[in-house]
Amino acid sequence: MYNHCRYGDSSGTHVKYFQEIYLNHNIRSISVNLDPVAVGKIQDKGLGAIHAKAEELEKHDIHPDIIVFFQTLEHLNSPITFLKSIADTSSCKYFVITVPYLAVSRVGLFHIRNHIEENVYAERIHILELCPEDWELICMHAGWRVVEDKTYLQYPRMNPLRLTKSGWANYDHEGSYGMILEKDSTWSKRYLD
Repeated sequence: MYNHCRYGDSSGTHVKYFQEIYLNHNIRSISVNLDPVAVGKIQDKGLGAIHAKAEELEKHDIHPDIIVFFQTLEHLNSPITFLKSIADTSSCKYFVITVPYLAVSRVGLFHIRNHIEENVYAERIHILELCPEDWELICMHAGWRVVEDKTYLQYPRMNPLRLTKSGWANYDHEGSYGMILEKDSTWSKRYLD
């Protein structure tokens, strides 16, 4: 049995995609989502889903071999603490993560930056939006190493649509950055506090 835990899948589409790719494998998947509507959509497709925070994985007695985070890490208050906790205490061997791609790191928190005084929820707010090099450093500090990574650019460099990039900059990201991580405490064990 191959256990797979999925975060950030709002409708079960990504789980179905994995199941179709690995049709001849015995894959058991569970989606974890903070949005009860998303959990309902996933369960309506006959898939496993629980309503919980990503940081509460251990409370649900879930022991995945692989965790997949689709555009989720940037929403967490403390991504380093979360990544370290998974590295130190979970059975997870690999962690697949995608985040928004930015060439230059920045702090999100646009509700504060724009003085929006209404309540906000985690799924709508990016705390950190980092460039690939900074995400890699954070992962290494937290007990992971990047086995493979890939950048998808929304606005290809050699394409006429590149001219629209500046117009979309306020509404979208430059693309996505994905990493496959494997546990590696080389750097995390050197941080003693």
